[in-house]
Amino acid sequence: MKKPETFSDRRQEADAAKARLVDKFKARPAQDNPEAVERAAARQAQSAAQAERRATAELHKKSKAHKSKTETEAIEAVRIAEQQSAEQIRVTEDLQLKRTAEAVEAQETLDEASRKERRDARYANRKARR
Repeated sequence: MKKPETFSDRRQEADAAKARLVDKFKARPAQDNPEAVERAAARQAQSAAQAERRATAELHKKSKAHKSKTETEAIEAVRIAEQQSAEQIRVTEDLQLKRTAEAVEAQETLDEASRKERRDARYANRKARR
């Protein structure tokens, strides 16, 4: 295509371009043309398939998030159970230590009472010999 020289040439070129566009539009097949109907149906089917894939992906994403949330809750429940178990073990050990300490203290008290009795018996024997 050569470059138009004058204003009228440029105007004629513009008019010709507009006419070619109009001819191109008029040359399009009608909406009730079987090929056009087939293409529209194909586009609609493709759009429906894409929507279904998106819905499936969204459902999978939500399922995965729910699964993750469930796993997190399960892990938290296990952690809490372990803490409670550790606390019960600690309390049980503390109670056993306390009972052991009380038993040792009671034995020491009995031993001391026994020693005092033997001492008192020795003193009484000593006084009885005089």
